[in-house]
Amino acid sequence: MSPTKSMSLNELFLFSEAEATWAYGFSLIDKYSDWKLDMPNPEYIKSGYENLIERTNLAYLSTVNFILAHEFAHQELSHCLAIDSDHLKSIEQEKEADLRAFEIIMAGEKNGDVNNIKLGAMIGVWCLAMVVILHNEF
Repeated sequence: MSPTKSMSLNELFLFSEAEATWAYGFSLIDKYSDWKLDMPNPEYIKSGYENLIERTNLAYLSTVNFILAHEFAHQELSHCLAIDSDHLKSIEQEKEADLRAFEIIMAGEKNGDVNNIKLGAMIGVWCLAMVVILHNEF
C-alpha cells in the first residue's frame, strides 16, 4: 500500500509510522529487537495516539475472538477433524462455522461496538482463508 495525493500531512505522518511499525513486526520473524520508542507503542502512548492504540487493540481482540469462536463452532457443529476430501463440503462447513462464530461473538456484544466486531470477523475470515491457501501451496 502506498500513500495517496489526497492524504493530509497528518495522515501521511501516521501512514509512515504505520509502515515502520509493520516493518518492525516482520523483522521479529528473523530476530528479536527492542521496540523503538519513537514508533507507536502500546506501553508508552504518545499524546494524541490514545484512540489509535485503543482501536487497534480492539480490532486485534475482535479478530482473535472471531477465530476462536470459528474453531469452537466446528466442534459444536460436529465437523470432521480431518480435512474432508469433498471440497464443496469443506467450503460449506467453513461457511457454517463462520456464521456460527459471528452469532457467538454478537451474543456476547455489550458495548454497542458492532462495527468493530464486523471488522474482527472480516479480518478473521481473511486470516483463516490465508491459512487454507498457504496449506494448499505446501
